[in-house]
Amino acid sequence: MRRYRADIDGLRAVAILPVILFHAGFGVFSGGFIGVDVFFVISGFLITSIIAGEVAEKRFSIVAFYERRVRRIFPALFALLAFAYAAAWLLFMRQDFEDFGKSVMAATFFCSNILFYDEAGYFDGPAEMKPLLHTWSLSVEEQFYIAFPPLLMLLAARGSRRVGSVIAALAALSLLVSSWAVRDAASAAFYLPHSRAWELLLGSLLALKVFPELRPRWAREALGLAGLASIGWGVFTFSSQTPFPGPNALFPCVGTALLIHTGNEEADTLAARLLAFRPLVAIGLISYSLYLWHWPLLVFAEYLKIDELTPVESASVLVAAIVISIASWRYVEQPFRRRDGAFPRRRLFRWAGAAMTAALAAGLLVDLGEGLPARLSAEVARIDAFEDSLSSRHDECLADEGHWIEPREGCVFGAESMPPRTVVWGDSHANAMIEGIGSVAAEHGQSVQLLVYAGCPPVIGLRQLGAGPDHRCPEYAAAVMDYLTHEPRLRDVVLLWRQSVYVHGFDLELGPAEGGRSPLVTRVGGGMLDPELRKQVYAAQIVETVQALLAAGKHLTLVYPIPETGYPIPSTLARLAARGRDPASFTRPFDFYRQRHEFVFDVLDGLGSDRISRVYPHERLCDDTACITWREGAPLYNDDDHVSQPGARYLAELLEPLFAAR
Repeated sequence: MRRYRADIDGLRAVAILPVILFHAGFGVFSGGFIGVDVFFVISGFLITSIIAGEVAEKRFSIVAFYERRVRRIFPALFALLAFAYAAAWLLFMRQDFEDFGKSVMAATFFCSNILFYDEAGYFDGPAEMKPLLHTWSLSVEEQFYIAFPPLLMLLAARGSRRVGSVIAALAALSLLVSSWAVRDAASAAFYLPHSRAWELLLGSLLALKVFPELRPRWAREALGLAGLASIGWGVFTFSSQTPFPGPNALFPCVGTALLIHTGNEEADTLAARLLAFRPLVAIGLISYSLYLWHWPLLVFAEYLKIDELTPVESASVLVAAIVISIASWRYVEQPFRRRDGAFPRRRLFRWAGAAMTAALAAGLLVDLGEGLPARLSAEVARIDAFEDSLSSRHDECLADEGHWIEPREGCVFGAESMPPRTVVWGDSHANAMIEGIGSVAAEHGQSVQLLVYAGCPPVIGLRQLGAGPDHRCPEYAAAVMDYLTHEPRLRDVVLLWRQSVYVHGFDLELGPAEGGRSPLVTRVGGGMLDPELRKQVYAAQIVETVQALLAAGKHLTLVYPIPETGYPIPSTLARLAARGRDPASFTRPFDFYRQRHEFVFDVLDGLGSDRISRVYPHERLCDDTACITWREGAPLYNDDDHVSQPGARYLAELLEPLFAAR
């Protein structure tokens, strides 16, 4: 029988503390997310130790295994889901609540990782609006434990000597997949089990005693401290910009493996004694509840406040999370752990089935009810509904990974009976603006053709980092350039895109971080670039694109950056209105706009030609101190950076000279 090891509970504390401090925004713990990887290795070790022992004694039962999983996972999880549902009902706007309903169903059936992977695209919402985002790791574990016990039983039946070698081969294969995916499919690498399995399997290899026992005391001491240092390296040097998991995940995972391998029940090494420190052990005991509770509390607190939490506020939320987690461990987790208590196996499974059914019904209610807007007052619901203020032909006209549109078949707006002489080429920012531009063109009896691909700048020779093979940005840009070069009737080209995001990324340092795949670009066929080199490449390709269009005889209109806000504007303004505040009071600092886009301004300003015109959206949206987000009773954005239709009409007036000159 496996004896209790206090150092492993302490190791759980080493895992959870960086996670919660990272989520709370304490910058020194910039790599705190690696605590999840520490948990994976610990889980693989502990679960495999139990399974392997029972298989060897021929008393392993799948039913008993899942009974243990239900007792361990379900009570605290469903208590958390009940709380989160009530809080979201009271606080969330329509779309946020609808998304929450989907995540409740996904968390109930342990497929959150698949949901959040599927949502991790160009239009994905910020993580701060997803109180169940952290359940992705529970889903990875449970998916792993669907396949692993039968595999272990099968391998054991074929001969014990094969078990370790097969598990090691599978771990190596998973690590290779993770190393590839982190470069070319970053979201898949992060969320999906095939690129995370090696972390759990590393713990399994420890439990199967594949690694040789360390007898020299000095070796155990040295490697134990090296394990702590390896985890610490990741916690304090990694950041959201670190490619992860892949090879970088070796730091926390190997470090955890070293600590497990060099420790024992006596905790007789320095590292093990440090981990067995009673306060750490106490935190380790509540680590599961603390993991569950800390993130939703942070999300709801920030959602309620709207602005980012201050360090004091974040610390207060974490203190509350610890208090709640102690109560959860004592009054929720522990009563269900005892098989001889109030929940014997049959009652436990009936309770679990009822809880899953109730959660599914609650999630479906919100999802099918589209966020239940009747919860909101009429004015709040009206403002919030501007999240849907898109071009009426948004889906029809926007090319993306699943929707290729030949440039010559691009949508036409304005006076559609008139053949277009103007093209608007860009990304989703152009798609958001097009109906406003089309209305201005129509007033002059003209039309415009739209050429847009989501997440793709109107720049040749670039690809988006982390994009899969279906994201055909370079091919689309080349096809557009070929089309424009060989179509002389298209004399005017308006270039309109979210310029700075492709060189700086989503992190605005202005509000809730935007989610989804990194939009950073590199050369076609190239890999990750350091920030300065990326700027050089981006600038060079913009210049090359502009020169090619000028050489083809085009007149260019460069639309400078539309101010980004860092906040989902309709939801934010609706929340202000719900509290009796004036939505017009919500503005964003102009200084940030200039700092964020200084590089792009320099590049565009350096493009000299008498066939280049320039349009400055900030001249309509900003003064010397602030940029507006609300005008004449309507939000000017439908999210944090795409303009709403009122915003599009307001900004499109800047293009009046282009059409009036004809």
